[in-house]
Amino acid sequence: MSERYLHFTIGPVQGFVAQSRRTRDLLASSFLLSYLSGHAMMAVIQAGGEIVFPYVQKKNKSDGSCVICHPLLQEISQLLAGNEPKEQLWMGSLPNRFKAKIPATFDPKQCVKAVYRHWIKVAEAVWDYVIPGMEKYREETRKIWDRQVNGFWDISWVIGEESDLLDRRKNWRNHIPTEEDGDKCTLISNLQEISGHFRSAEQKQFWDVLQKKLDPYDLAPNERLSAIGLIKRLFPLVAKKAIGWEFPNEVRYFPSVTYLSAFPWVLRAVREQEESATHFAKKAKEYGIRVADRKKIFPALQDLEKATLLYQFANLEGSTFFGDWDKSSEKDDTSLGQAYSKLINQMGGEPAPYYAILLMDGDQLGRIVSSYGAKVSQALSTFSDELDQVVKKHNGVTVYAGGDDVLALLPFDQALSVAVQLRKNYLNAFSKIKGDLGKLEATISAAVLYAHYYAPLKNVLQHAHYLLDKVAKEQSGRDSLAVAIWKRSGPDWQWVSKWEKVYEEGSSPTETILEKLARQFSKDKENLLSGSFLYKWRECYEQTSFSQDKEVLTDLIIADYLRIKEEKTAAARQEAKNRIKELVDLCFASGTFSTDGALLVRFLGQKGGGRT
Repeated sequence: MSERYLHFTIGPVQGFVAQSRRTRDLLASSFLLSYLSGHAMMAVIQAGGEIVFPYVQKKNKSDGSCVICHPLLQEISQLLAGNEPKEQLWMGSLPNRFKAKIPATFDPKQCVKAVYRHWIKVAEAVWDYVIPGMEKYREETRKIWDRQVNGFWDISWVIGEESDLLDRRKNWRNHIPTEEDGDKCTLISNLQEISGHFRSAEQKQFWDVLQKKLDPYDLAPNERLSAIGLIKRLFPLVAKKAIGWEFPNEVRYFPSVTYLSAFPWVLRAVREQEESATHFAKKAKEYGIRVADRKKIFPALQDLEKATLLYQFANLEGSTFFGDWDKSSEKDDTSLGQAYSKLINQMGGEPAPYYAILLMDGDQLGRIVSSYGAKVSQALSTFSDELDQVVKKHNGVTVYAGGDDVLALLPFDQALSVAVQLRKNYLNAFSKIKGDLGKLEATISAAVLYAHYYAPLKNVLQHAHYLLDKVAKEQSGRDSLAVAIWKRSGPDWQWVSKWEKVYEEGSSPTETILEKLARQFSKDKENLLSGSFLYKWRECYEQTSFSQDKEVLTDLIIADYLRIKEEKTAAARQEAKNRIKELVDLCFASGTFSTDGALLVRFLGQKGGGRT
């Protein structure tokens, strides 16, 4: 009898993960998808099956049996066996889809049942945390809760060998998310908030009561959530009851995008302005501003003594570093404001208000896995195992790392370096099996989106996925990097290129061409990258008959620059030619001239500038 293969997937990924207002929402939903996928895998393993992709099992050399080797799946296996977990894992690391070799008698509905059994357990843990003291609302809220929880997941599976079977199965839609009546959840827009009332005093009373029960960090005054929204938000607080192990406290106060934006400035203040930073921390403590322990998340903070005011300074709420704190307090914040003004004056201004989202995804991986499943799975496991250390080294946080998929949040000045290093690691992981892949080539695409911390996280995430899927993969033909900026007013410049035009292979330390030019032009006293000069490029040279003629366009720009600067010496002409040529090359990265490349360099050189 031929072998039977199961292809299994849980969704909606975007509808669950990307609809997040806070970084903790993002982290919790990514973890839950991995956790539920892990239980579906365990249903196969316990029935005598074998997971082919991702790499979560390895052969025992002594008897040929399969041993679980993935940390999260090991924890799940321990709990199912009635044992205590060994680690407090909190990062998503299993993909939402897998391929498995299954026994002839195995019914894939066992995977579906496993997913829902453990999903309901998570949901009930959150329900038990929320509902005490709110019994008068229980009946109507419970109806909404059960409807949303029981009908949320879109689970698909097929049995067969072809790599595209699951994609073909998903085209046969039998799970259409409903648009519910009533006021909508402020987190997941198609779902009803759970009070069951419509813009009434009863609705306000419901959420007032719940907000008094919860910490403001867990539920903001303007939030009305669905069952799914509350599970995403509150699950980390009830993890022990929900999944069997506690989440560490740093997950509850997971670094916000505001904190990530400020982090390079914070580290510099600790080094350069210790006295003023300490004084500011003292005033912040007196005012009652929260301090979170982020030492385990950021290695850069580990040298600071935990009991000191300098450590407290480095762990203040992110908004504090931008002069934003609760002004409604009865306390006088005059001394806090004075301490803040002194610090930012000594630092030369506030932090840059931008952080970066990094998304990465392997190219054509389905075809490669279909042909070389076991070897490819091991290569992806090697890549994934190294990933978090790279992100941590660059002061970022990994939200999800499952096989070839990466989602990380990083300070403004670290994202490109991490993207390049992870791309190198990906190629290195596959180098050992390169000869086995035949004509197929293992490549990876990435998107880096620099976002203003005021921009809604949900919208920024959606745009980052657009950059990865539509720009880096479809428009640029994969094996590419797409970079864009989301200002406070919305999305702005966009640049895309093949990796070979992003950085020079073999360069050490790795510096992208974007970063090199930004560093050079940030020191430019002649203001080659002035806004007026670059916008003139867009006005005069884009969408013209010579917008695809690099040589002619370069000569025109050089001549214009020399005319403006009134430079006539041969040396000045040669220097201008060398510098402008590099910049124009960057603007031609996608084949047609676009000023966005030069504007992006200017933005990076200014380190995001002010609050724009």
